[in-house]
Amino acid sequence: MTVSKNEYRAARKASVEAWQALSATPEHKAYEAAKARSDKMEEELGEIETCDGCNAPVFEGDPRTHDHENSATYCVDCSPTWADFQQEPDSFYENNPEGELRYYTLETAKPLIDAHLASGGTLSDTMAKVPQ
Repeated sequence: MTVSKNEYRAARKASVEAWQALSATPEHKAYEAAKARSDKMEEELGEIETCDGCNAPVFEGDPRTHDHENSATYCVDCSPTWADFQQEPDSFYENNPEGELRYYTLETAKPLIDAHLASGGTLSDTMAKVPQ
């Protein structure tokens, strides 16, 4: 198929006119206004992450847990509890001073759980905390 320059110009003109007509519709204008408001709010609120458990927004300063190994963030409702830590300590880890992951065992988790309980906490408390 051979297209002439005039056919191309006509097709291009029709495309531009269709876009201009679409962008003049109330729906498009409402979308653009909503997008502009959303962008402005994001600038004011700071970094917004999404919970990998429920897709809820997690705002800067909200309590959360972060799984560095899997690059996952969890809101306070999806974060594990101290009971989860007690039942499956080997699924929790921390970075050691060399930057390597160190998985907990029953023995290494027990002092942390005991300290949490001694400070008035309960096993049903979330492990989410405000990032520093």
